[in-house]
Amino acid sequence: LERERKTKNTRLRAHLFDSTVLPALTYASETWSLRKQYERSLSVIERQVNHLAYEIPKNKYAHNPWNYAPEFLKVFGDVRVHVGGRAIFDCVLLGSPRPKVCWLFNDDKMRFSDVQVEDTADICRLTIPYVMPYHFGTFTVLCENEVGRAVTSAELLPL
Repeated sequence: LERERKTKNTRLRAHLFDSTVLPALTYASETWSLRKQYERSLSVIERQVNHLAYEIPKNKYAHNPWNYAPEFLKVFGDVRVHVGGRAIFDCVLLGSPRPKVCWLFNDDKMRFSDVQVEDTADICRLTIPYVMPYHFGTFTVLCENEVGRAVTSAELLPL
């Protein structure tokens, strides 16, 4: 009877380990792996953005205590559109002094002549009135002032 009870306890422990601990360990391992992939891709983007930062002039002599780093109140998301359709990426931006804005396409300075860029008091907007296949890719807006920097990206995808 004692031996039978130990066997049942051993089976129960093995079952509980297989059904709860192993999936939790697998989930933790997968989460860690995804986090590392995200950190690697983020560090690549940060290096590319830091490389491009020289294009945005800085005023190194103003140290006003009322100044604050750029931040987004609203960011844009991925856009799916047909060729020939219209695409809009817009965000609401705060920062003092007013941040300089630079748009990137596929992590390089944007060179399209057929897009419209608006940069008003607090709204940054990029409009593609007639989407062509060469427009599909990642659009990034880099906003920087003397206090800091804010970056957001999204993809233009075919529908």
